[in-house]
Amino acid sequence: MSKWQRNTFRKMKKPKKINNREEISQEQNFEKALKKIEYQDNKIND
Repeated sequence: MSKWQRNTFRKMKKPKKINNREEISQEQNFEKALKKIEYQDNKIND
């Protein structure tokens, strides 16, 4: 994953208003995915 791809992924808009549990879980999954990507990048860079 290139830096450009990572940055665009980070800039993806998260839902501003959380109305239901589905959107909350989507946000949590988004955060988990980001952490996974950063973790993998750190592994590759080391």
